Amino acid sequence: MVFSAFERYRDLTGIAPAQVLSEEQGSDYESGQVTLDSGTWRIRTARITPTKPGAFVAVWRRSSSGATEPFGSWLPCNAIPG
Repeated sequence: MVFSAFERYRDLTGIAPAQVLSEEQGSDYESGQVTLDSGTWRIRTARITPTKPGAFVAVWRRSSSGATEPFGSWLPCNAIPG
């Protein structure tokens, strides 16, 4: 999977290249996890909708039952870059 938004962010900020572990459930959003400066980041690309102004980002995971749920504080995540 290509992480174009993250690659642009990386180029703009000058952070070291890092491997992104893709998340299949959020592939429409270029979702993944990356470790930067000893912290885990969850990355997503915002979506433009045809019916509403602006962009939105969905940050969620699939539970063991298959339902969508928000990330809990027990899951490794230090930042979600905007």
